[in-house]
Amino acid sequence: MDNKRCTKCGEELIAMNDMAGTLIRMGRLTVCDGCRQKDLDYASMPYQQYLQTDSWKMKAEACKMTAGNRCQICNSRPPLEAHHRTYQRRGYEHPGDLTALCSRCHRLISGIEVY
Repeated sequence: MDNKRCTKCGEELIAMNDMAGTLIRMGRLTVCDGCRQKDLDYASMPYQQYLQTDSWKMKAEACKMTAGNRCQICNSRPPLEAHHRTYQRRGYEHPGDLTALCSRCHRLISGIEVY
């Protein structure tokens, strides 16, 4: 059996107990302890600080690329911003948690007045 690797950093997943070993074999545990700790740190750090992390920047860029570099409301072209549809998984967002928006639509959806 080949060794399973962390889906974030590529390190080998090491089972610290029988339950962890079972979860790794089933494909239910896919992130190493180090990456999981970073995710917890991201979730607890101030939001503006989180937006400066490489982790967020990669997710935001992937969101825009998935949207075909178009605003998902008005279909305008870049520059675009990644909008959190939910903060439930902040730090370990799923692709569906984010939406690519132009700054005007982002402000509209966030309830900020647009002139």
